[in-house]
Amino acid sequence: MQPGPTDQPRPCPTGQLCTADQVIVAALEEVFSYRGTDPDPAAAAADRAADLLTPSYRAAAAGSWSMLAPITGSQWAQWKAIRATVEASARVLSDEHPPDTAATAARVATVTQTVTPTGEQLAPMTVWVVARAGGPTGWQLDTITTQQ
Repeated sequence: MQPGPTDQPRPCPTGQLCTADQVIVAALEEVFSYRGTDPDPAAAAADRAADLLTPSYRAAAAGSWSMLAPITGSQWAQWKAIRATVEASARVLSDEHPPDTAATAARVATVTQTVTPTGEQLAPMTVWVVARAGGPTGWQLDTITTQQ
């Protein structure tokens, strides 16, 4: 096992190849950010992150995106009623992880979410991810595992 990065990755400019850590942060922030105006906020968030997720992961997770976050149906309904947005912020932890290869990178990250307009901050989530080389940004998430 090797230690993870000590500094957070900088955002990857649009249209350029990114590091695995940049893609992990960007994908997690997209997947866990919701818009109350979307008919299915979790599925819409996954659609917005499509380029950052492997096609096989998207297919495997289809229909179950809302299961990643511990948000109840009544909470979704309340947010939709007020047209709330949930903005996610992800941070790669410096925990030890398996050595990176040219094809894979595994990381542990935390995701925090803030609801607008209420200002409510949801409990932070710990997520485990595996990124695979490929896709338009150079890496894509192949798994996201949360602890519920």
